[in-house]
Amino acid sequence: TGKSIFHGFNKNKTIADQLLKKGFYLSFGASILTGKHDETLASAPIDQLFLETDDVQLDIRTLYAYMAQLKKISLEELKNTVFNNYQLVFG
Repeated sequence: TGKSIFHGFNKNKTIADQLLKKGFYLSFGASILTGKHDETLASAPIDQLFLETDDVQLDIRTLYAYMAQLKKISLEELKNTVFNNYQLVFG
């Protein structure tokens, strides 16, 4: 079965929870830096998340650093998990 990613996810936690429960992946962009998605990101399974900078001129490392700190995991663990997510979806 195919995997689906909600690109540029910018909705609320309730919608995120519903999508994650159904097995979808969520991809977040620069909007995470505002803090408005902190609760959603903190509770979301890391193995269903992606990060992106498609919509803005921003170094992706900034998003990875923010997410790693929020999830209380190492940057290396975050990178490995997102890469694994990529392989599961596109491999």
